[in-house]
Amino acid sequence: MIRQVAIVSGKGGTGKTSLAAAFAQLAAPVVVVDADVDAADLRLVLAPQERERHDYFSLPVACISPEHCLGCMACAQVCRFGAICQQDGRTFVDQAACEGCRACALICPVAAISFQARCTGAWMVADTAVGPLVHARLHPGAEHAGKLTTTVRDRGRALAAERGLDLVLIDGPPGIGCAATAAIAGVDLAVAVTEPTPAAEADLERLWQRAGQLRVPLALIVNRCDRNTARAERMLATASARGGYPLGSLPTDPAFRAAQRAGTSILGVAGAQLHEAVQRVWDSLRATLDAKTRCEPDRPVPAERYVP
Repeated sequence: MIRQVAIVSGKGGTGKTSLAAAFAQLAAPVVVVDADVDAADLRLVLAPQERERHDYFSLPVACISPEHCLGCMACAQVCRFGAICQQDGRTFVDQAACEGCRACALICPVAAISFQARCTGAWMVADTAVGPLVHARLHPGAEHAGKLTTTVRDRGRALAAERGLDLVLIDGPPGIGCAATAAIAGVDLAVAVTEPTPAAEADLERLWQRAGQLRVPLALIVNRCDRNTARAERMLATASARGGYPLGSLPTDPAFRAAQRAGTSILGVAGAQLHEAVQRVWDSLRATLDAKTRCEPDRPVPAERYVP
């Protein structure tokens, strides 16, 4: 059975990626998927050796043939995205604005509009010391991050099956947008990394709601708990009351920044206190995952084709 765990956060800067890298090191060998396709940075700490690269093509966009176009601008009138313009007597499509709805092609009286695939990024497979890493890079300004997230997740699961590995660790993007939703849809456990601040608590509430909508169990780790111990304890208690899984908390530690500067996992620079705290949280995560597996031994493979 291949189990999938997504490390997520309601906001950026909570230490999510640092913990994902540490968990990958503790779980090795494991398949790691960086699902933050807008800003994939696990590669900065896992020292990957790339062995595959594939172009990613999003939805086709409109292209107007100047040889056949009459310049009637009927297409522009039906375009809801303002993607069709005319300049110096030539009608053209702003491909950055086109959503590929095909309304323009339906209205064109001379069939002058066709659709072409557009490369909006790339996804890669690399070898690391902890196992294969699947990550991606979306071109600046490109959309459909949710579809690219699904692509890297599918490849990660396939790699786990090929190599006989039973765990896929997914480093998801922050927030609850399309890419974040695609990262947690159908996983066995989503692990939210947060911190005891009003902003993080408000963002976590939205994450609770999204996980509930997707029927994904949510576990909680409170990082930098010593900044507001009472709030951290309340957040963990709330997780338990809501049917979630409080995995524990971590103290504020300069090792997080030191690891980023050194390009390595926090376990490579952490002192004994933080190392033990991370190990305890990981042990709690594995125990939670094992308990869920025993309770749901015949759980079907989830459908991962989330369409944003």
